[in-house]
Formats: sequence, C-alpha cells, structure tokens
Amino acid sequence: LSSSSAASDVYKRQELRDKRKEHRDNAFGALKLTAREWPEVGCLHLDEIIRESDVDLRIRGSLILRTIAPKGGAEAWDLITWSLQDEEVRVRRNAAKTLTVLADVEPRVAIILVESSLGENDRGIRNSVIKALRKLDIQSPRVVQMILKGASDEDLEMRKACAVSYTHLTLPTKRIV
Repeated sequence: LSSSSAASDVYKRQELRDKRKEHRDNAFGALKLTAREWPEVGCLHLDEIIRESDVDLRIRGSLILRTIAPKGGAEAWDLITWSLQDEEVRVRRNAAKTLTVLADVEPRVAIILVESSLGENDRGIRNSVIKALRKLDIQSPRVVQMILKGASDEDLEMRKACAVSYTHLTLPTKRIV
C-alpha cells in the first residue's frame, strides 16, 4: 500500500464519519460508486461501518449492501447477515432488500438468509422475504419447508404468498408427448 493510498484511505474514513451532512453524503456516494466497481473495497469499508455505534452510519452503510450483494462474495454475505441482525430496523430493512438479488446470484445463501428472516415482524422486511421466497427454487426441500412454515404464519400476506407457492408445488406438470 503506497503512502498516498494509505492517506487517501484515512481521508475516506474521516469523511464517512464527518458530522457535516454534505461531507457524509458525498463520502457515501463515492463509497457506493467504488463498491459497484470494486465490491471487495466496498466490503472493507462496510465491515467497519456496520459495526459502528452511530445508527446513521449503519443505515447509510446498509444502503450500499445491494451494490455489493451480486459480486461481493462471502464478505458481502457476512455483512448482509450481520445487518439482518442489527438492532435498528432500518438497517435490517435495507439488508432484507438484498435477498432478492441473492436469490438470483447465490440461491443457497439466499435460502439461509430468508429462512433466518422468516420470523421478522417488520412489514418491510417481511415483504422482502416474500419477494425473495418467490424467486427461490420451489423444488428445494428447504424452500418447501419454508413455504409450509410460512403458510401457517399469522401474517396474512405471508400466508397468501406461501399458499400461491404451495399451489405451484402441487400443480401437475404438463407432459409434452
């Protein structure tokens, strides 16, 4: 790491935590652009940000999770997992919005995270879980178990989504002769 690169890194860290809104906004905008091109760099910064006690930092960081979800690999999955467990509901909502992206690019990871989020009470998170559940392979035994569990959920929207998915499981497939 060159001394100019290290100095730049320190500067970015300071700007991300700056109390002035404009500075913080610009720094997070730059981090999002950086994370889009270099997910591993985004993950490095987000790894620090999502551990901060400052709720605003964690919320802003969680907004970038969708950017790193498709290409961030295991580091991104860990960040999403931690954010899904955050005490702040807005952080969890933002993390839950990555579930549909993961369902497309890493369905096995998505299944684990959807399953862990099934019991969430927040409407926004539940909506994201439902959207991701609809994208997952309904032939997977774990997905079938989630659908059956969700079909008996107290939330009407979850029951409806699982009932629709269940009908896809039980409908006979057409055979072309």
